This record gives sequence, C-alpha cells and structure tokens, in this order.
Amino acid sequence: MADEENNHDDIEIAEPSTSDESISDDESDDEEFDDAVDDWGDIDIVEVAGEHDDDEQDTSQESQQDDDDDSNDHNFDPSLPVHHQYLGSNLEEFTGRTVFEEDQVVQLPILRLPSLVLFPGELLPLHFYMPNQVNMVRNLFRTNRTLGVVNLKHSNQQCRYGTTAEIISVHADELEGGVSVKSIGRQRFYIKSTRRQSDGILLANVEIMKESSVTKYPAGFVISKPGCRNRALSKYKNLSPHPSWLYEMYNEDILIQRIKKELLQWNNAFNLSNLPDEPTRFSYKLANGLPLDDNIRVELLTLNCTVYRLQKELDLICRYTMLSCSTCQSPITDKKNIFSMSMNGPMSSFVNPGGYVHDTFTVRKVSNIVTIGQKSLQYSWFPGYAWTIAQCSSCHQHMGWKFTATKHSLNPKQFYGLTRSSVQPVITLDSTTV
Repeated sequence: MADEENNHDDIEIAEPSTSDESISDDESDDEEFDDAVDDWGDIDIVEVAGEHDDDEQDTSQESQQDDDDDSNDHNFDPSLPVHHQYLGSNLEEFTGRTVFEEDQVVQLPILRLPSLVLFPGELLPLHFYMPNQVNMVRNLFRTNRTLGVVNLKHSNQQCRYGTTAEIISVHADELEGGVSVKSIGRQRFYIKSTRRQSDGILLANVEIMKESSVTKYPAGFVISKPGCRNRALSKYKNLSPHPSWLYEMYNEDILIQRIKKELLQWNNAFNLSNLPDEPTRFSYKLANGLPLDDNIRVELLTLNCTVYRLQKELDLICRYTMLSCSTCQSPITDKKNIFSMSMNGPMSSFVNPGGYVHDTFTVRKVSNIVTIGQKSLQYSWFPGYAWTIAQCSSCHQHMGWKFTATKHSLNPKQFYGLTRSSVQPVITLDSTTV
C-alpha cells in the first residue's frame, strides 16, 4: 500500500505499552533471591508515613533518621545507572555522531511516548518488540541511526515539537525477537508535515530548530563583546535608564550563578560540579533534571533562546517547594529530599521489559506512600538494589518503587524512585527571582 498523507491529529501509531503498571507486574510471587536477600520472605503492605499508632510512628521516625545518616555516607557508584545494564551486557556500540544543520528539513521516523519530553543530551533507553518497530530500528542502522521523539499527551501544536534521538548502542534479543537500544537526545525540531507508512510507522518532515544564546535586549541596553559581558555590564549599567537587575536578567553567566545558588537550598540534589559550563547545555541539563510536569517541560523545550530558558528555570526553582500526588494531591516529598543516585543527576529515563519508559527521580524520604508485593532484583535499574512497588496511600496510584540495598556495606540503605508522571510539583505564585 502506498504511503498516505495524514494530518498530525489523525495519526495513531503502535506505541510501547502505555499501562501505568510497574516493571514488577510480571514478577511471580515465589521469585528467589541470592543469599544476600534470602531472609526477606514475603513483604506485607507497609505504610511509610501516614496514620500510625505511637509505637509505629516512633519506628518510622527512627528509620528515616537512619536514612539520613546513610545519605551522608553515600558509596553507590553513580556511573552504574548510566550504563543501563538491565538492557543486556553485550550491547553493540556505534561510533560517530549525526548532527543536522540548523533550519535543515529532514525526514525521520517519529516515536510518540507518554509522559516523556526528551531534551538534548539526555540518555533514552528504548525497548522495541513490535515487528514494525523492530524493522524500523534495523533500517535506521543503515542510515543515520536517528529518530524523532515527541510527547504523546499534548495538543496538536505542542506535539509538533520534539528532539532527535541518535541510537548509540543496541542489543538484539534473538529469542524474544525484540531490540533494546540506548539513544541520546541531540537536537530540537519542529514537525512540518507527517505521513504514515503502510506498516503503521509515522514519518515526518522536521525542521531542526535554531538555538540562540543571545536574545533582544531592552531599549538602551549596551551589548558587550563575547567574553566581556560582565565587564561591559558593570561599565554601562549605571548609564542606562534601566535598573541593574534588568541587565542581569539578560546575562547568561549571572543567571547560571543565581540558579546554582538556589539549587544549594535543595540539599545538594544536583551535583553542581557535574553541570555543564556552556549556557545552552546547562539549560538542557537543568530542564531534564527538574521534576516538572509535561506542560512545563514542553514549554522549556519550545523556547529558542538560552536566556529565556534560564530565566524560566530560575523562576521555577525559586518558587518550587514540594511534590504531591498528581491524582489526589497528597503531599509526597519535599524538594530537599531529592538527591542524585546517578551521575546524570536526580532524574533519568528508564525502560521496563514491556517497553514503557519512566522518567524516574530519586528521593531519600517520602510520606503517604505504601509498598506492596515482594522485593525483586530482576531488571533493577540500580545494581545492588532490590525494588518494591510503591503506591499512594490515599488513592493507590502507582508512584514508583522503593529500592533496598542487598548488601550491608552499600549506602544509602534505601531510597525511593518516583515516576515524574505520578507527582505534581507544588509551585508558589510569588516569585523571588528579582
């Protein structure tokens, strides 16, 4: 059948399972562990925080204090989650890099994923098991190994923005017939037109978006030469009719300094030494690491100017307070409980055996969470830790997983991996960025 032209609204392609079930749903109740966890046995529903009698509440507080002590002696290797070892140990690595020219129009297969907004520089693991998707990936190996990733749950206009993802390694499962890949976000794009192939794969002509590091300044603003921004700012700001803070809001270096200062109040959730120095890469890294909802992330992705993106991020960080359940708004955790188990930062993308991608961020403590089922080491995203399903104690929405160390020498002893789609950031109305 010949390819047909379609409006973007009408296109529905086969996606990885969009069920909110966790990676543990396929586990059997009688799964055996190694000797380090043989004595765990069955795990009853345990309420981490909420209504307790006095004795239970004291025990919970003592456990949380132990977690705080463990966090100060963090000896987990943060490079392990980046390798995504659960995808297989014999991934074939690719060399080279595909970079398109700005404003260039290229044709790419499009993958629409729920609850995912990919930014340049972000690692994205994927598992393809449907025959048409497996064939698509194999065809990409013969060209530029690049596909387009867009968010699924937005309006037509917002769904037209996405990021190219270049495949950097692959593992083919001969028994199951699936393909697991690691990809990395490269460049933002805008979808100009789409068509669907006879096999159901969506193809799109996309325009690679420009990234501007300097935006238009207010009238009377003196633009300095590259490398002399701070000196020019100091020299001319007193000669302008505008206040000095207005100049500073258009200075990338000052914006980054302010962002780093605000992040220190997050209990070192971000390892500032791992953040890039280059302003554009810094803005992408920060946007990916912040637990924000899809609407805000799409807004950050569509901004063409680094200064505007940094301004928006600074404003959000200053007003960010805590995270609540996205369904019932029960308080879940404070921003100071967010910390990094990965060298990529507090949040990373992981994929389960069914192909569902979870944006997951790590926290030390939670409230209004219950854990259910048995602990499991299978397909663990954090080597050395067993996971247990975590749900909201009020509405029973799947929130993520509790991870427990399998060795006494491993710290932290436990932590929580919450899915970004399960929480809603609580952001105050007043801003303190000025």
